[in-house]
Amino acid sequence: MPHWRELLPDRRGSLPLGGDLVRTDASGPADAAVAILGVYPAATKLSRWEHDGLVCNLPTQVERTSFEPVSRSGRDLDARYLAPLGLNRSSVLITDLWPYYLSTTVTGKRGRSMADNVARYEAETGRRTAVEPRPAPDELLARSRELPGNLDRLAEVLGNPALRLLLTLGTEAAAFVRGLTSIRDAQKLLYGAAVELEPWGRPLSIVHLTHPGNLMRKLSGWQRRHEDWCSALGHTLVAQARRR
Repeated sequence: MPHWRELLPDRRGSLPLGGDLVRTDASGPADAAVAILGVYPAATKLSRWEHDGLVCNLPTQVERTSFEPVSRSGRDLDARYLAPLGLNRSSVLITDLWPYYLSTTVTGKRGRSMADNVARYEAETGRRTAVEPRPAPDELLARSRELPGNLDRLAEVLGNPALRLLLTLGTEAAAFVRGLTSIRDAQKLLYGAAVELEPWGRPLSIVHLTHPGNLMRKLSGWQRRHEDWCSALGHTLVAQARRR
């Protein structure tokens, strides 16, 4: 059986305008007591593309490691999760459920999504890229389990014996760890009590948190709940995990 690094190559293909769509690897110490599991990587650079009067942004660089500080999601992770929990990047292991960048299908101010921009670029230039649009949440959940090599990748990254506490971000990550097939069933698990599970053969305390994207939306209702959890129970759980 091929190693997961062969099944999930470091370079999957091209980004628009000639960049490389690389595999996004875990960041932080492999023997950390606390780990964070996100959903999928972000772009770290957008470039302007003009064609026949159309002007749009395209992803031309993606995260080499999960939640890089230069990405918006990385900055949000630092400010809204790590700092309030008493963590820093040298003390936490960070990885994503899906190891390659996916373009969002959410429509922006100009009536197009990033997936629309990539599709238009491919159609107009005749250049195929390796960028896939983000599938629906339940489909992404299923594909994360089916992608050859992905389960072995996650087992290697998150199966270290030093790990004591796992924080998942987003309903897809929560559903994956709990063995659910729909994110609807995971929604009610967010900010619940820590559960003791053995998803990779070793006991872990696991807590499910909302995705950073939800904290950017002021009217989402998640901000206060998240801040209260971080300042009280979350801070305590992290401190306990690091003392063991």
